[in-house]
Amino acid sequence: DEEEDGTPSTKRRKIAETEGYYTMEHVHISNTTTDSSDQPKTSTTFLEGVTFGDLLEEDMPIQIWTGSNLATAPEMKLIGQHHLWLDALVAAVRPQRSPTSHADRLLVDVAYLQSAQDEEETLETSVPLRKVRIVLGAPDEKIPATLEEARIMAMGGEEQATPTTNTTASGPPAEVDE
Repeated sequence: DEEEDGTPSTKRRKIAETEGYYTMEHVHISNTTTDSSDQPKTSTTFLEGVTFGDLLEEDMPIQIWTGSNLATAPEMKLIGQHHLWLDALVAAVRPQRSPTSHADRLLVDVAYLQSAQDEEETLETSVPLRKVRIVLGAPDEKIPATLEEARIMAMGGEEQATPTTNTTASGPPAEVDE
């Protein structure tokens, strides 16, 4: 299928409010205390590449999974695996020629430093979406600030009601005669 301008048409799927992201809480322990109960907690929300891959564009900061290719999605989310996610930049995004699933629809070329001592970037090509995540609210104009903004952008720029959520019509409240 192609649009009138000759570009391939993309069918945007609906994204449920609870789909495609996860949040990790971090406790910052100061050097003056060993009790973490009174230390400030922060959280970071990650958008999964499989769900939010359509947001990816060249020069966007992301994170790439550098651990085992056999790791499952739940294993990749473990806090103990956090060190296997490295900061990276999208070098290119391209459609897969014959995707077998929604997760295989795009391939990403990613540039990153394998260690802080590296001076040369590693360019990994044809990275599957399952190995990519976006840090929600990262300081870059290409990255959405909120989950709602990310969902709307990924669905093509407009809110679409999903069968699993309760949505209310916008506009003034209905008047009821008593």
